[in-house]
Amino acid sequence: MKSEIRFINDYDPCVYELWQEAFGDSEEEISFFLENCKNYKLLGCYCDGKLASMLFLVDCKVNSVDCKYIYAACTLEKYKKQGLMTDLLIKCREKYRHIALIPANENLVNFYKNRGFLTPMDLNYLVFEQSDEIKEYLTSGCSLDEPYLLYYSRGEI
Repeated sequence: MKSEIRFINDYDPCVYELWQEAFGDSEEEISFFLENCKNYKLLGCYCDGKLASMLFLVDCKVNSVDCKYIYAACTLEKYKKQGLMTDLLIKCREKYRHIALIPANENLVNFYKNRGFLTPMDLNYLVFEQSDEIKEYLTSGCSLDEPYLLYYSRGEI
């Protein structure tokens, strides 16, 4: 299987297809996020020309340090367990010094820790320059009893 990682246009219909399969959101909910979120990039992994895995990188600050926040990280079901998300995370770590995310569940805590996101941090350290509605999108969807950030850094925080 040939794969390619690249930054992509968020209005590509494949983004909607992947997001809907992974999270069950409506086209209207996805469009609201894409049209109203500021300062982000979308990184995707294509397999045989099809968008198979993606994640958003939203500008934020963590403990006053400029950072990228990973949001809506997902992979099409038929491409799971092939290392695509790991490849996207490696690309992020190569490109950005500081990255944060909120793991959606306990299984993902271990997944991200095994990929270098080792530092747990309180959500109060996370700051977005976004509308309240978008901030809610960015921090919802976690099933942990007490959600928290996992942080990757190639330097001091």
